[in-house]
Amino acid sequence: MNFPPGIRYNAEQRLVMAQEIRQSRAEKRKLRHDQKGKPVTYEVGDLDLERTHHLSSSFEKCIHKFFMLYEGPFVVKEIINQNAYVVYDPNTNQVRGCYNVITCGFPCVAVAVRNCGQRTSVQIDTISRIITSK
Repeated sequence: MNFPPGIRYNAEQRLVMAQEIRQSRAEKRKLRHDQKGKPVTYEVGDLDLERTHHLSSSFEKCIHKFFMLYEGPFVVKEIINQNAYVVYDPNTNQVRGCYNVITCGFPCVAVAVRNCGQRTSVQIDTISRIITSK
């Protein structure tokens, strides 16, 4: 069996071909990244839900699949970086911690605020639920 003769490229041709391949793959990665969407940006005072990671416990007889996925709402107190922010609990006024945008659930919109004596309860709804209901 005879194979076709190999084509020999010089060093410059190989570098140009490698650069073209690298450029096309970078463009494909950029398209794939842009399709996922932009991360949510927060302003000071915005409400959001934080994703939690609870573990099951046979001692306490708790099963992971029955836990809530998100906790909140929490209020953004300070923006550390483009993707990091400090939140606090509006009910207790204690700082909850510094979170990354990836761990956030959904930005929230306060629908109604009720003041019941000392405790203020905030009824919230997510932006996606409000948009889809209209």
